[in-house]
This record gives sequence, structure tokens and C-alpha cells, in this order.
Amino acid sequence: MTFDDAFLSVLNLARLILSRLGLPGTVFVPTAFASQRQRLRWSGIEQWLETRDAPELDCMSWNDLATLVDEGWEVASHSRSHPRLTGLDDHALRFELEESRRECAECLGVPCDTLAYPYGDADDRVAEFARAAGYTAAATLSSSLRNAGAHLWPRVGIYHDDPMWRFRLKVNPTIRRLRAHRMWPAHE
Repeated sequence: MTFDDAFLSVLNLARLILSRLGLPGTVFVPTAFASQRQRLRWSGIEQWLETRDAPELDCMSWNDLATLVDEGWEVASHSRSHPRLTGLDDHALRFELEESRRECAECLGVPCDTLAYPYGDADDRVAEFARAAGYTAAATLSSSLRNAGAHLWPRVGIYHDDPMWRFRLKVNPTIRRLRAHRMWPAHE
């Protein structure tokens, strides 16, 4: 099970549930936010910053993330500052990917080999930059679950506001096989 953004609630809630089930997880961290232990901010999030739910946007610190590593979790890259990578020029894209990987490894003392693209958004160019930065795999979100290679690995997004019927469809083995078929459209 993977969690994007390294929200503090992953440490305080998801970790406890998965621990009871004997399962590890993977958390993808935007490293600039962990380094400054700050609330995650990106375009479109402003509406939540002044509500009682704002603490849900707090990012784990490196010490919090080290706790997860000690418990068998993988902590991996979610870029440095959570930009839409497909919109960056080559220099900025390289910086986001290389710095995040370096910071994860340096702050946690373990290799950082995997990446989840912010917003699940990637194209062939971004995937090539991820490979060149040293990642062995990178995850995206797409309506298709067809394997497009290690650096465009498809995931299914499960969200807090998904109604139960949608959740059931997303995890249904038959639907997942259909989504992996070459005839399923590859766009979100």
C-alpha cells in the first residue's frame, strides 16, 4: 500500500492499522516539506489552509520518516517541492528528481530507488529523466493499468471521498484486468 505526500496522518493512523495487519507500506515524500516540517501547499490547496482540517496537510519530519523506515516501510521520493513535473523545463525537472533522491538517501541513510510522480502525472520525457536520475521504478496514476515500463508503473488512486461503490470497482480483480488490457484508454 502506498501513500503520497507523507502526511503526518500516515504516521499517526495508517501506520497503526497496517502494523496490526502485519503489513508494511511505502510513503512518497516531497522532501522540501519534510526538511522544513511544513504544511504541504500547492495550487488548489488554499481552500483547506484556514479550516479545522488544515493539520491534515502537515508533512512528516525526517525523524518521523526514519521511524517508518525502522519499522520496515519504504520511504521514497515524491519530488522535492511537489510540482507538476511535465510542466518543468529540463533543468528544473532534473533538480526536482535528483535533489529529492539525494535528500531521501542522505536524511534516512537508506537508498532511495523509487518515485511517485506528483499528481500521478508523467510522460515519456519525465520517465526518462527519472531513469537518468537513478530511480529503478516510478509510479503514475492513469485510467489504464497496462504496464508501460518500470518508470511509468501504473497505480490505482484510492481517495477519502471515493464512495464505496467506486472503491469496490477500483479493487475488483476483473475490473483491474480489464484496465490492464491494451484496449483500455491510457489517459486519466
